[in-house]
Amino acid sequence: DLTAHTVKGPIQFQSRGPLGSRQLSLELPPGCEGELVLPAAENIPLEQLHESSAGLARYRLPSGKPVTLALSKT
Repeated sequence: DLTAHTVKGPIQFQSRGPLGSRQLSLELPPGCEGELVLPAAENIPLEQLHESSAGLARYRLPSGKPVTLALSKT
């Protein structure tokens, strides 16, 4: 678990479970923009911004809303 305090509010991060069966929870403060970089093979319900040649993809994180993701490759 991690809480990063910023001038706009806390960024909450939590990760549970073993490799291949992990649950990731994130929450950005209201009014903040963010991106999450994961292997492109992950099937997650976030808007994909870009896929790189290294097999990674960038996803947009919503502002002020909790996000919980089931990760099967990470």
